[in-house]
Amino acid sequence: CHLYFDCFKKISSVLKRAKKAEVKHFIVPGVNLKTSKQALSLAEKFKHIHSSLGIHPFEIDKTDLSLKKQIFFCKLTSLPLVI
Repeated sequence: CHLYFDCFKKISSVLKRAKKAEVKHFIVPGVNLKTSKQALSLAEKFKHIHSSLGIHPFEIDKTDLSLKKQIFFCKLTSLPLVI
């Protein structure tokens, strides 16, 4: 679930409703570098949110894949909060 979307800005109420519905975990996928960072940030704040980092095929043409960004991305994906 893309919990970084604007419609989920009130994350605490979203998580309360999910708990009532017996949702145990979320996987928040990043589709580019910006949203991958947002997904990781949510995973760092909430123990039942996990992040998946990557670049969606629709985003590949819009993504700067310079060596510096590739190295940074590799460091992010090696974190224990990342699935």
